[in-house]
Amino acid sequence: MGKKHSLVIKSSGETEDFSKEKLASSLVSSGISPKEAGTITKSIRETLGGKIYSSDIHKKVLQTLMRKKRLFAARYNLRRGVMELGPTGHPFEAFIAEIFNLKGYKTKTNQIIQGRCISYEIDIVAEKGDEVDFIEAKFHNQLGIKSDVKVALYVYARFLDIKSRYASIQPSKEYKAFLVTNTKLTSEAIRYAQCVGMSVIGWNYPPRENLQFLIERFHLHPIPSLVSLTREEKERFFEKKIVLCKQVYEHPSILSSLGFTAPRARALMEEIKELMEYY
Repeated sequence: MGKKHSLVIKSSGETEDFSKEKLASSLVSSGISPKEAGTITKSIRETLGGKIYSSDIHKKVLQTLMRKKRLFAARYNLRRGVMELGPTGHPFEAFIAEIFNLKGYKTKTNQIIQGRCISYEIDIVAEKGDEVDFIEAKFHNQLGIKSDVKVALYVYARFLDIKSRYASIQPSKEYKAFLVTNTKLTSEAIRYAQCVGMSVIGWNYPPRENLQFLIERFHLHPIPSLVSLTREEKERFFEKKIVLCKQVYEHPSILSSLGFTAPRARALMEEIKELMEYY
């Protein structure tokens, strides 16, 4: 009998061959041992037909991991959890601002900044010493979308107009353009950013200090990565601008203020503590 072949339909509509190596790697990243990852990958592989959506594979893996340990499921669900910081994008801006706060910056979100020609709404302005970063937080709530060179061009053009004015007012400051996105970046966008000296952070770029790395380094797991939460429960957090597990971990009373019963609050805190204290 020939080798079983499956075609995976990605969220973008593109297709690719099922890769057991890719799935096993993502499982190991979630905390599963390489041996267990191999066993789960083999089990999932045996359930696949000729064509399957990537979202269906994700669900199958989550169900398997939840039976083992919610911690592994939450870590595996990290990228999709970030993509649920929407649909407006404002929770994502608060999320990125917190990363910069923890790196020693003072941040302000949703600022109207006057350039030399016109004014702009800047997602985040981050300052540390003489450095001033103007940050565009580009959020997408669908997998498969990439931030391309048009986005990079747009962000840098706005920055140049702002810098033109600010450099004449406060010439001692160092001004930087920053693009942060929860998606991947096209190679052309990266080349352009490198050429003009614009800093960019994508889901897996740069190799170090990318968004996934920063989330795990600073324990900034988004609330939606918790796999036990219902949609209605997630909305309760967002309505109060609670976007990080870290916020609940540091202030457990948040749960009772959001109307969670004592048993449900205890269960959520156990899940959050396991995630926060894993590293």
